[in-house]
Amino acid sequence: MIGAGGVAGPVLLMLGLKAASAGSVALWLNFEMVATLLLGALFFKESFGPAAIAGSLGAFAAGVLLVLGEGPSGWASALLVLGATTAWAVDNHASALVDALSPAESTAVKGLAAGTVNVLLGLATGASLPPAGEILAALVLGFASYGLSIALYVRSAQGLGASRAQILFASSPFWGLCLAALLPGEGLGAFKLGALLLFAASAALIFADRHAHRHRHAALIHEHVHSHDDGHHAHVHEGLAPRTRHVHEHGHEELEHEHAHLPDIHHRHGHGRGEGQGGQGAPA
Repeated sequence: MIGAGGVAGPVLLMLGLKAASAGSVALWLNFEMVATLLLGALFFKESFGPAAIAGSLGAFAAGVLLVLGEGPSGWASALLVLGATTAWAVDNHASALVDALSPAESTAVKGLAAGTVNVLLGLATGASLPPAGEILAALVLGFASYGLSIALYVRSAQGLGASRAQILFASSPFWGLCLAALLPGEGLGAFKLGALLLFAASAALIFADRHAHRHRHAALIHEHVHSHDDGHHAHVHEGLAPRTRHVHEHGHEELEHEHAHLPDIHHRHGHGRGEGQGGQGAPA
């Protein structure tokens, strides 16, 4: 998580940005969603039905449509940015599987490591520290646009699976479109409006996808945010309503049942005959 998302990803992105236009990089950054989906399907046991696959392709096409008029700026730069997005895809799945740290704690650990490494790299290549006022402004901006957003993303990924959370995370350009349309001189042209509608339809397809089969959960002890109305958390707290979300270390006994589920922190089982991960699998 730290090596891929906190070190490799930012360094590769900075190298790519030095030689490519912002528009081209915006296009290539859409590959993070594709890489997250591919890794989820191939290695991290996330399940996708026809609706989710169609929605994922539509969401990627919507991102491409936003920057359709931007020309390429060289294969070397593109490969650097693709390397960064692949590193972040690995980070997305690793972050979703960490249950010994809260989303805020894992974000803090990754951010401290990434910040230290990148500041040292900058100093080693001849850069100097900016004035204290600029450092403070950067910290405030980083808290909101990186720290808070990543902590919320990790929390989402633990509940939805990294791939579905990443598709929602990729909606940020479309929120930007909506905000920009309110500014003087801005507006929604045909390409922008088409991309916005395509993304909305794609997201609806993805979350209309349903996945259910009989599966087995191995006994385990872990810590994460949970409530007691989901069929998995049967321990009792006196005076706590079942819908109340809270966090503490808790144990699960072995359980086998069938219900519709997402690839959340409890459902990373395989779907081949007899396949499973950590004893959680059952024949599909």
